Amino acid sequence: QNENVSMPAIRTLCLVGCNLTDDNIIKDVCLGSILAHGNCTITAIDLRENYFGNETAWNLAESLVGNGTLITLNLTGIQLPVQVLRGQKGKKSLDLSGEVYDVDTIVIAGLIRDNMYLSSLVLGKNHIGKEGARVLGEALLENGTIESLSLTGLRLPIQVLRGEEGKGSLKLSGFLRDVDTIVIGTLLETNVYLTSLDLSDNEFGHEGADALGKVLGQNSTLTALALEMNNVGDEGCSRIAEGLARNTSLQSLNLGSNSIGNSGCIAVGNSLLNNTNSSLSRLILKRNNIGVEGAKVLANLLKASGKLRELNLHDNKIGNDGSKHLAIALKENAFLTSLDLSYNNSGESGANEITEAMGSNTTLQEVNLLGNDISEGLIRVIETALERNRHSQLW
Repeated sequence: QNENVSMPAIRTLCLVGCNLTDDNIIKDVCLGSILAHGNCTITAIDLRENYFGNETAWNLAESLVGNGTLITLNLTGIQLPVQVLRGQKGKKSLDLSGEVYDVDTIVIAGLIRDNMYLSSLVLGKNHIGKEGARVLGEALLENGTIESLSLTGLRLPIQVLRGEEGKGSLKLSGFLRDVDTIVIGTLLETNVYLTSLDLSDNEFGHEGADALGKVLGQNSTLTALALEMNNVGDEGCSRIAEGLARNTSLQSLNLGSNSIGNSGCIAVGNSLLNNTNSSLSRLILKRNNIGVEGAKVLANLLKASGKLRELNLHDNKIGNDGSKHLAIALKENAFLTSLDLSYNNSGESGANEITEAMGSNTTLQEVNLLGNDISEGLIRVIETALERNRHSQLW
């Protein structure tokens, strides 16, 4: 720690396979203190095949802020070009595809914060987890030059996500996984321009959904969010619901084809019920596994909410009993205009309840009951009621 103490002129430090833990590296070897020393001469460090974790990575990242001599650092197998990452070489693009883990990412994130040259960073074929993705996203919030980041094959437009370009809508589909979505969620914290985000047809699950749920909890500009055809599941849906409980701007939410069952649906329904300031008018839950219990909560939402205009439950497991609960709600609801219950294993008894509800409902203009075991007679009765409602809206 004493800058007046001379340091041995070591250029290369190789500690491969020494069974070093976080305590060994930080307290015994004091590697962080050595790197931070003003007279440090080390240019290359190799720490492969040890047992340290993120604590060491954080210690090294902090120590390297003031170090100007280290050129390469190898933590897990990939050689990190320290000076390039820091911006000393003025390089504009960098590809570090390979065996990048969270410990590597923590160091990378620490170095790129003040890099004024790098515009493109590729970390493909990585093993980055939740912590690494979060730290990377936070670093990109501070870095002002990096325009694109590629983690799993799809280029993330960093400046657009940060809101620097003032873009109102964005669609990213194809290869996004949890790690990408966590970075996206972190960057959106400062975006006050984006109103529509479409992340449909990707591969992220509950961890990515958790990041998006946090965005919904604090964002006040996003009005449309499409997450169809991902792996959100009940756990991820519950995380999104937590954000919905505090959100006041979102008007359209698409969670179709996400393996969501009753528990996820109940979480969303209850969040909307409890959020009296919610603006959500369009809810798409098609092609999931929602049954009677989920339908009950949605029915309660329809009874209490005057905001929802469109509810899409196509291809779920609502059945006759679930249809009956929704039908009872339709008798009290005076705001819903579109309801899709097609392909839900419903039959005559459920359809009868819907038909009866249409006798008093004056706002519904579209009801889809295709793919259910319903007679043509009942369908004609419902169509007549819908036509009546459409006609009345013209006057």
